[in-house]
Amino acid sequence: MSPNGGTQVRWRKDGKELFYVEGDSLMAAPISTTPTLTIGSAERLFSDAHLTFGAGEDYLNYDVAPDGRKFIVREPELGDSEVRIRVVQNWHEEFRDREQD
Repeated sequence: MSPNGGTQVRWRKDGKELFYVEGDSLMAAPISTTPTLTIGSAERLFSDAHLTFGAGEDYLNYDVAPDGRKFIVREPELGDSEVRIRVVQNWHEEFRDREQD
């Protein structure tokens, strides 16, 4: 599958594709188990320097949607900035007066 080695291995939910990081690239290789195990040629999906940040066998910098079509890549925290999470409740109320019947 990868003559250059790969890390951060993830399966697609249906088991038909294997994703891994090679250098700063996310790779994908098709997998078939019928009638025997067959691993297809790996394809480079995209490159992102964040894929290698602090990475190791026990540390994944990305995740794959169940269908294998969407990815989320973890970015390092920048500096000593304070992490803030804003939760907006009842946001619909703010726009109720703008609704059109």
